[in-house]
Amino acid sequence: MGHAAPTQTALVRRARRINRELARLNPDAHIELNFTSPLELLVAAILSAHTTDRQVNEVTRVLFARYRSAADACALSVSTPGRRRCVRR
Repeated sequence: MGHAAPTQTALVRRARRINRELARLNPDAHIELNFTSPLELLVAAILSAHTTDRQVNEVTRVLFARYRSAADACALSVSTPGRRRCVRR
C-alpha cells in the first residue's frame, strides 16, 4: 500500500516553501541566459545543456532575431544553413 498523492494545494505550498528557502540561501542568484519570452527561455535552456551560457547567448541573439515565433522555428528544416551551428559542442 502506498501513500496518497499530494493535493495540488499541498504541491503549491511545498514549491513556494522551497522557492523561499532557495532565495534565502542564494539571494544574489540570477540567470545568465538572455531571453525576452518563455519560448526564448525554453530554447536557450535546452541549448545550454550542450554548451556554455555565453555561447548560447551569442547564438540565440542571431537565432531569435531571425525566428521570432514558435511558428517561425517550426518552419526550419534540417538543411537550413546555420542550424547545426546552434547545437554543435
